[in-house]
Amino acid sequence: MTLFYELIQIALGTRKEFSVIPSLNDWEIIFVEAERQSVLGIAFCGIERAVQLYGGISNIGIDTDLFAEWYNNVQKIEEKNKELNNKSVWLQGFLDRNGMDSCILKGQGNTLLYPQPLRRSCGDIDVWVWFKNHEGYSNIGGTKSRKLVIEWVKSKMHGNKIDVVYHHVQLPSLGDIKVEAHFWPTFFFSFIKLKRFERWCEKQRMLQMSNWKELPDGAGKISVPVPEFNLVFQLIHIMRHLFAEGIGLRQLVDYYWTLESSISIVNRDEVSKTIKSFGIESFAGGVMWIMKEIFGMDEDKLLISPQKNVGGLIIKDIERGGNFGHGDTYPGWRVNSELQMFIWRTWRSFKVFQICPSEVFWAPFYRISQWLWIKMVS
Repeated sequence: MTLFYELIQIALGTRKEFSVIPSLNDWEIIFVEAERQSVLGIAFCGIERAVQLYGGISNIGIDTDLFAEWYNNVQKIEEKNKELNNKSVWLQGFLDRNGMDSCILKGQGNTLLYPQPLRRSCGDIDVWVWFKNHEGYSNIGGTKSRKLVIEWVKSKMHGNKIDVVYHHVQLPSLGDIKVEAHFWPTFFFSFIKLKRFERWCEKQRMLQMSNWKELPDGAGKISVPVPEFNLVFQLIHIMRHLFAEGIGLRQLVDYYWTLESSISIVNRDEVSKTIKSFGIESFAGGVMWIMKEIFGMDEDKLLISPQKNVGGLIIKDIERGGNFGHGDTYPGWRVNSELQMFIWRTWRSFKVFQICPSEVFWAPFYRISQWLWIKMVS
């Protein structure tokens, strides 16, 4: 257990103290890794706990200049969260006025699960959208809604090409904040699982889009997924990024608080059944291992049995790549063309074959079909 992970456990409240007091050099290494994994705010919560426990900053070995730099970064994170909160509220109101139900995925919804909501490093806004009705249509299905959303976005782009993939389309940015409008919260490579997931989402969507929660500091309300949906959806989302470009520790900390905040109020058997219906129990077992061994979560809070071999693969990828794989040692040419990106991502999928073999098998076929579909609609 590295001192970095010990600090994360202290921040989560699953550990009381360090095994040894970090040196000045240790703290510099911890800071770099916390920044690389986009968990600076979370880790700072651990520093505050340690300062309180050990009786002062000087007693935990951290340099005062580094502490001040860290604190300044946390203040920026808090201000950014306040901005995203306000813009998320505005965005949902705007979508409602344009005839769409919506639900904020991950992001500002996840912040509400944290003991200190404004400390979570934030990024873009992901919003699940669905047309309520249109020109006599009511109870619109997912395929029809997607078509209508794409047409609506095109009308806002004034002839400019839209940035669209199978499960989301880029909306105009809100200042420097990117916005993705999701037709579906996420996706599967396997066409069988993909259709099963879409049917599940269609049945679940009204519950998610009517689950309104109050944001901090009187920013307003946003609708967010209910716990049962979040426990499944965010697992698939994490797996999706693992197969595509990589994930960071922030996404796993998100899942920790998703699980910690909801495990006592959800029907575990139903959630586990849904996880198994999508064939991701092996990946889920790996995530549970990380919850237990890396974050120190009590085993009785886990959804399914932990799988060390899968968890080890996931955490190794996280440590190598950092947040969303930005620090991975991938070949620099992978972004030079669509073909090279296709080859890179297919090769990456085969690296994690044992986690979900069916997804690896279907990945090339999905990517080819998506490429053809994008050419038709964009």
